Amino acid sequence: MLRQEECLRQITDIPSDAPQWLVRQWNTDAVFHEFFPYDIPHDKINHIRDWIKGAMVNEADWLKNTDEKGRPRKLLKLATIEQAYAEADKAMKLQAETLRNKLGSRLN
Repeated sequence: MLRQEECLRQITDIPSDAPQWLVRQWNTDAVFHEFFPYDIPHDKINHIRDWIKGAMVNEADWLKNTDEKGRPRKLLKLATIEQAYAEADKAMKLQAETLRNKLGSRLN
């Protein structure tokens, strides 16, 4: 997700369990944030998570279409939680329809 203010919270104190890269960078002029999706309904986060996990389990083709850093392009184009939710919903509805069609053809 691109920097959505509702998902980010600035870190003002270094956490006790901070990774070494953060400890090394802490006294620079950098501003650090953490992902903090508590204002977003959990059902949306869970739906997006389930879509991505399902894609990984099923080795979805879109996971192989990556940029030079190995990041799936489909995820890079999503700028908001709402866009990710809509993409997850569309993909899961399509998958459910495909499964219904396969089941229906086996029953006939």
